[in-house]
Amino acid sequence: MKVIVSHDIDHLTAWEHMADGMLAKFIARSTMHAVLHKICLREYIARFGEILKNRWENIDDLMEYDKDQGIPSTFFVGTARGLGMSYSNRAAEPWIRKIAKSGFDVGLHGIAFEDEEGIQREFELFKKMSGMASFGVRMHYLRFSEITPHILDRTGYIFDSSSETLENPYKVGKLVEFPVSLMDVRVIFPYNRLRPEGFSEIRANTERIIEEAIQRGVKYFTLIFHDRYYSDCFRLAKRWYEWIIPYFRERGMTFISFRNAVSELNRD
Repeated sequence: MKVIVSHDIDHLTAWEHMADGMLAKFIARSTMHAVLHKICLREYIARFGEILKNRWENIDDLMEYDKDQGIPSTFFVGTARGLGMSYSNRAAEPWIRKIAKSGFDVGLHGIAFEDEEGIQREFELFKKMSGMASFGVRMHYLRFSEITPHILDRTGYIFDSSSETLENPYKVGKLVEFPVSLMDVRVIFPYNRLRPEGFSEIRANTERIIEEAIQRGVKYFTLIFHDRYYSDCFRLAKRWYEWIIPYFRERGMTFISFRNAVSELNRD
């Protein structure tokens, strides 16, 4: 089984969320978690430090880790706003260029998933901003319907990774659909509490999912880890990511990018 590592860029700054209410909700939720001892005081203080620094992304740190680990990860950056993704194209474009220049693949983090005109607009804008002729997409919040891959294929995407199931990739026209096998929030945050067995439970649940994928004959295991969580503000999530990458290697699995996986599948 080959592993595809990917990162969704949902936020760039804290202050971009002043108007949409997400910042206020985050402060309230973090305070509640601290009072209930679901996060420690150090973590709680670190979250306010990020707000004061106006930094809600950890892209550079994550690229450094992935590069050190030899992970050919793909970063998905948005060009449209919605569902809590509020950064501007002016803020996104330098990151798109920087990620590509750093040797990683970059794709679109889409908002429109059933509106063909909206999908086309996002595609053309990302193409212009990135300077790339071909690229893939993942929908924000994994929004996906039966018509989504057909529209994406007509639009010109080479791959999509928006459905969520333990299955092998499949083609819709020329588009390759890579189902998401595991997303960080599915296993980490149900156990986001201050107790010794928390990480053990997360690790055991993660291992069960990976084992199920092996038993089902999944050839490409797609992992989502949000760059936002590669931080001491989310200590459990960061620890999980730095555990799972070596774990894949211990199981004899290799890493591959979406783009190279598409090439392999098109040769078959």
